[in-house]
Amino acid sequence: MSIKSLVYGLKSFEYIKKNGSFSKKYISIKEQVLNDLNCLLYDKSKFYILEKDCSQNNNQNNNQNNNKNNNEISNVINVNNNFLSIKDKLIKKKINKSIYKNKIILFIDKNLNSLCQYLYLDERKNNYMSNIISKLSFNYLITKLKYPSLSDNKLFIQLFFKYYIPSLINEIQEKYGVDLTLDFKNYEDVYLFLDEKNYVSKYNKQIKLQIKEEKNKIYIELKKNKDKIEKIKDKIIKKKNTLK
Repeated sequence: MSIKSLVYGLKSFEYIKKNGSFSKKYISIKEQVLNDLNCLLYDKSKFYILEKDCSQNNNQNNNQNNNKNNNEISNVINVNNNFLSIKDKLIKKKINKSIYKNKIILFIDKNLNSLCQYLYLDERKNNYMSNIISKLSFNYLITKLKYPSLSDNKLFIQLFFKYYIPSLINEIQEKYGVDLTLDFKNYEDVYLFLDEKNYVSKYNKQIKLQIKEEKNKIYIELKKNKDKIEKIKDKIIKKKNTLK
């Protein structure tokens, strides 16, 4: 997999274009994991997080927990020769592995602060779901924390299709008697309809600005809660090991 072939951003919407078409229709689970690890390897992402149930057997000693951590990582990486090759490259890059609650994490030291900010916000994501602007802003920020090189243009397109369109379902049903989930064959048709009704223009001219303003408020919250973020950092460092 070449650097140019890597995709990143909001899951399932990495390949979506402005008009709602997809440059690639399907990414298998193996392709997704391979892509995510390559993103970490080539500095397209700042960390890799694997959601697992790591809370069992809490009475195990540290060595047993570290062995479990190693096994979980091995289950992800040791799938085929491509994955083994990536693992060797990640080891040479001195990638760290750690565990935090139900998450197994791969990262390098210089990105630890962004990782901890991401985890802090992710734990409080329900606080940002009360309205669509807050939801969009939250997802904009945590995506940028993980994928800082992702352009605003691509991210705003992904946000539009993954979150903004679903937020319009009830409004569109009431105003036009149209069901966005059932009355269209694909996202391309949905985009054309919303463009005709000026929702695309509204998103580009108003919603994007509101997202950026709200995002700045979340940044301020991060600064105010630096002590809580430091506690997350301490827990990660305590269980940190170099990938082997």
